[in-house]
Amino acid sequence: MENALSCWLTERNCPYSNGVDAASRLEWGPDWSNRICARVCRLDQATAAVREVGLSAAEDKAAARALHLSIMAFALQWSQNLDTNDDTCATTAPMAQNERSMRREVWNQARHALQCLSGMKSFRIVFANIIFSLTQRPLDCEKEVGLEEVLQAGDTTIFLEAALRQLHSYRYQFSLSRGRNQKQSLACTPEKARAAPFENDTSGNPEASLILANSGHRDTLNLLFWLGLMFDTQTAAMHQRPPVVSDEDSEVSLVQSLRSLPDGAQRPLDLDGWNMPSTRNSGNHPTDLWGDYILHKSPNRCDSHKEPRRWPCSYEEAATILSDGAPVKVLLYRRVTQLQTLVYRGAFPERLEEGIRKAVLVYRHWHTTYDRFIRDCIANHITLPPRIQSWYVILAAHWHLGAMLLADVIETIDQRQTSSAAEREAREAVGFVATLRRDNAVAVASLAQCSLYEQGKSVQPRQFHDSLAEAAFLTEPFTVLLINTFVRAGCIFLDLISSFSCSNYGTEDVSLARLQEHCSFCVRALMCLGRKSDLASLVGRTLAASLSFHSGEIFSGGGTAAFVSSEID
Repeated sequence: MENALSCWLTERNCPYSNGVDAASRLEWGPDWSNRICARVCRLDQATAAVREVGLSAAEDKAAARALHLSIMAFALQWSQNLDTNDDTCATTAPMAQNERSMRREVWNQARHALQCLSGMKSFRIVFANIIFSLTQRPLDCEKEVGLEEVLQAGDTTIFLEAALRQLHSYRYQFSLSRGRNQKQSLACTPEKARAAPFENDTSGNPEASLILANSGHRDTLNLLFWLGLMFDTQTAAMHQRPPVVSDEDSEVSLVQSLRSLPDGAQRPLDLDGWNMPSTRNSGNHPTDLWGDYILHKSPNRCDSHKEPRRWPCSYEEAATILSDGAPVKVLLYRRVTQLQTLVYRGAFPERLEEGIRKAVLVYRHWHTTYDRFIRDCIANHITLPPRIQSWYVILAAHWHLGAMLLADVIETIDQRQTSSAAEREAREAVGFVATLRRDNAVAVASLAQCSLYEQGKSVQPRQFHDSLAEAAFLTEPFTVLLINTFVRAGCIFLDLISSFSCSNYGTEDVSLARLQEHCSFCVRALMCLGRKSDLASLVGRTLAASLSFHSGEIFSGGGTAAFVSSEID
């Protein structure tokens, strides 16, 4: 998990941080630490000392145990890697059964511990809830799971929601503390304020004051809030529900640089970094996090006179590009949730078209800035450093799922005829939704193919445990997101296969055999993910059966069935 967070979660790409990323660059090397976990524990320890009602010794021990159990439950997902067959998640080996029992027992213990401590104020509990929300629940491997069922599965989302609500509560408290201190900071010189920023703040929240006064703790809280916000946004789009933290409550402040002020001019001192100026008055510097702020903040955005970066490049350049792309990916998911909300509220066509336009703007930004680099990575997968392999595969998979979700919501809008008639007809004329779906499904299949079939040919030394070496996407901590990615791509290929007729065989851009191959890559990827996720294995079997069935409808005689069988055996 810390491997992924060293790319997704840095001071450089966190909208709430100051952009200084010297420490995170060290984490990009071959020896990385448990950076976020250690910072959260330090933050919790510091704030516990100044709380009006501190934790008792028993409560502190319970919080530590809950965090450790969550980490153990998360880590045990990889314990069955070497004992699981390709075509099933069930094994008969006694050791494998013991491991399965241990996984189930630790998962249940972690869930029980977090449920018992749901009312405790502790950053360790917040982080434990986030970790546990990413942990796959052990399932009955004899159960048959439908493809629609997996897209709606979300047993552990309640733990992510609990973490977000507590983080949102902290942020609200700190905002109140900022308000109490603002008059003091404006009345004194910047030098005095920096020397004793909370000297006269005896009535405020001591816990909030401690965090606001310490840049390290403040940055940790900012990172933790952004981490929860990323997972919440992506989960909300997948499950078609509103995010826990609304757009308004996740606004970002944009502290104006002294360099942008006229000579001799002074600005109000923003001690906590959460001063929220009006977006309307910000000129070329948007502060609406889910507006254009991330697109303008992206250091790698492609200007008209600048070509997008390509591979080969230096290791640090590659890590920087992928790190900068993470917030853009989250923005696409947020635009999808905004569209889903507009559909639910029965918005007028003008608002729906504006929402579509904004989402497509993010999609185009990605294609002009990051898409070429991702394609280079796929083409050169075996020569990439292991961590770059891991980061680009996971980032791209998340992106393509977001694009497929966007296609779904646009199709819903157009099918209900709630969009603008002219815009709807224009999209239908060019096959916008179908192309968006197909292109991103094909890209997902390419990611699966290079991860599965090129990984063993890698010329770079290993940097991960053997349980992660079989495929780059096995390093994905947010497993359910990756499952959804391969399932949705596979379903798209199944739809294309089922609509394929003998009369147009070979006349389409993608032949029937190629569609079958793409779908089989998604099946194999799910089977591989089944090494750590029962859900992936179950739905992989279902997808494989559907592929055989749909293929058999077109050609009778077993030729196609034999092809499919050879791909999943």
